This record gives sequence, structure tokens and C-alpha cells, in this order.
Amino acid sequence: MKRIERLFLSGCGYTVLILTLFYLFALIVGLENTSIGVGRFFIILFFSLMISFSEMIFEIKNLRRLFRLLIHYFALMIAFVCTFLLGDFFEAKGMTAVLIAIFVYTLLYAVIFSITAAVRKLIGKADTAIEGVEAKKQSVDKRGKNDSTYVSRFK
Repeated sequence: MKRIERLFLSGCGYTVLILTLFYLFALIVGLENTSIGVGRFFIILFFSLMISFSEMIFEIKNLRRLFRLLIHYFALMIAFVCTFLLGDFFEAKGMTAVLIAIFVYTLLYAVIFSITAAVRKLIGKADTAIEGVEAKKQSVDKRGKNDSTYVSRFK
């Protein structure tokens, strides 16, 4: 039940993020008609749930990282192509639309994955540095050289 709850909460979060980015882009570009119908909203919600689902796939520890990455990429690609073709977001039709969607998706995936990997690496380095400082602090505390946190056992 927790996984389903997480899937929907994460999916709704992605929906809000996508719609916010859409409206910010429309504001910057100066689009006049920015209304999204109910049908397109549910298509965006479906896409967001697929993002959430593929995120859960990516976290499976039993698979090798390369396989998780490939499954994640293809699951999101299928969702992206279906979403943007079903939502009629492209002017092109047929195979041209599919190829354009795959190309745009691959570029977006590469950019977003690179940024995410870089941020996770920086966070990992920061966590390692913090753990190192805490370990050093604990070793100082154990030796009793840090008087501010030292508590005598002989009281």
C-alpha cells in the first residue's frame, strides 16, 4: 500500500511541477491562451504517474545499474512518446512525430539525467565530508580531549 501511495503522491508532485513549468514558459513567451483541458490534464497526470513508476523501477537494487538505467530510459520513452502523441502536442503526424518525440525525449533525458547525477554526486561528497567530520568529532569525544562534551563517569 505504501508503494501505491508513494506512486500517486510522487506522480501528483510531478504533475504540479510540469504544469508550473508550462505556465512559466507560457508567461515568458507571452502565450495568450494557456488553458489546458481536462483531457490534456489527465494525459499529463498519466505521464507524471509513469515518471513516478519508472523512478520506482530505477530504485530496484536486485538489477545491475545498467539494466535499471535501460529499463528506466525505455519506460519513460514509451510514456513520453505516447503522451505527446495522444495529447496532440506535435504538429507532425505518423512516423515523423514518433521520431521527433524520441529525439526530443533522448535530449531531455540526457540533460536531466546528467544534472541529477551531478547533484547526487555532490550530495554524496557532502555527506561523506559530514560523516568524516562527525567521526572525527566522536573520536575526539571518546578520547576525552573535548571538554565541552566530556561527561565524567566518576560522579
